[in-house]
Order: sequence, then C-alpha cells, then structure tokens
Amino acid sequence: MDRHSILIRAARLRVRVPEPFQSWEIEDQFESFFNVASDWLRAWTGLSAPSVPSDSSDPALLFVRPRRNRGGVHFAVGRAYGSIAAYAERSATRTELEAAIVCGINRYGLPPPQSLLYRASWDRTRADFRQAVIDACTASEVALATTVRSKLADMATPVAVIDNALKKADGVVDLYRLWVILGARPQASEGRVMNELAAPRNDAAHGGAMLGLDIADKAIDAASKIVEGASPLPDPRRVTALARRFGSAATRTA
Repeated sequence: MDRHSILIRAARLRVRVPEPFQSWEIEDQFESFFNVASDWLRAWTGLSAPSVPSDSSDPALLFVRPRRNRGGVHFAVGRAYGSIAAYAERSATRTELEAAIVCGINRYGLPPPQSLLYRASWDRTRADFRQAVIDACTASEVALATTVRSKLADMATPVAVIDNALKKADGVVDLYRLWVILGARPQASEGRVMNELAAPRNDAAHGGAMLGLDIADKAIDAASKIVEGASPLPDPRRVTALARRFGSAATRTA
C-alpha cells in the first residue's frame, strides 16, 4: 500500500480524561477536539492539512468513538461521531495517537513555532504565497527567540540583559546569529535565512510584493529546519503529561 494512504493503524486506546469530563463533550465539541488532535498528528507525522470527511467508508480514516467506561472515555476504530482523514509521510505511532487524543481532550495546542509553521503551509495550500512567507519567517523568529532566551537563562544571564539583547535583535537574521554564537549548528545557513526568509518577508510585509510558489516553498523549508533545530516538539509522552497538567480542560477541572 502507498506510504501516503494510511495515517493510523492503531485499533484501541484507553485514555484517562479529567473529571467531570463527559463523553458527549467530544460529540458537541468535536471540531475543537479534532483540530487540536490532528495538529499534533500532523506535526509528528508530516500530515497534510486534514479535514473532517463526509465519506466514512474511506479506509484511511481514524474513527474516534467516545463512551463511558469505568470513569473514562474509550476510543475505538469504528463508525462514530467524527473522524480524522489525512495523508502523512508515515503512520502515527500508538504513543503519538494517544498523545494527540489527550491534547484534543484537554485543548492543549501546538507550541507557537509549529502552529505558525502550519499556518504558513496552509497559506501555501490556499495560494496565499505572500502570507506563507510572512508566517514562515515569524515561526522562525519565535523559535529562535525562545531558544536564545532559554540558553541565556541557563547561563544565569540577568533577565534585563536577556530582554535588552532580544529587543535589539533586528529580526530573524540577528536572532539566528545569536543562536549560532550560543553554540547552535543549524541545518539552514545564514545565507538561506537572509535570502529565503528575511528578504522575501521584507518584500512581502513592507513592499507589498506578490510572491510566487517557489519563494514560498523555500521560505517554508528554511523555516522548518530552523524550527526543528531551535524548538523541536517534545516527546509524545512528555506532551501527554503537559496536556493533562496544563491543558484548558485540565485547568477547568482543577
């Protein structure tokens, strides 16, 4: 079978949920659950922009059926209230699937860099290449600023000094240089950052230039390498723990 044809092969998962979470909440709020869960699956697997399908006979669907079972909600493959269909670079693992479901239940979304990077990809899909470049560059800036702040804090740098350094950093190129000075060995070169992110972003944001697909693709690829190196996604098990602790549903029932 083609490697893009199946996203999920896991059959049954038992996922602990916060009380007083009720199974009907997934039915009533499925869109929110679906968006968060599929965002995480996409980030881990290279999932293309997913959508809730109308054809429930498609074998590439992940069906999620909520029902009460000893104080929990049981998820199973089968016809149910909603489903996830998409194409990915690889199948999601059972651990990734469980983490995505927990994130969906707790409304624990992707970190900002990955969320912005996905937005850039979605802009590209809609042929809004100008906005795709802007969002890709912003994703890079957020990832770089986050890791630079973290590394300087680990060196016991005073907060005021960190804040001042970041304020004086003039965009993605300066942030990239700070990152390298702090020891990073990035996959994307400074030349790529300048020519494929900073320059087209300035043209798009300030000059109002109309950019093409090739420029958008280069910007998204460069941004993907920066985000992956500067702000990688946590391990799925770590994400599961964070979602249960800090997700909005967990906060609501705390």
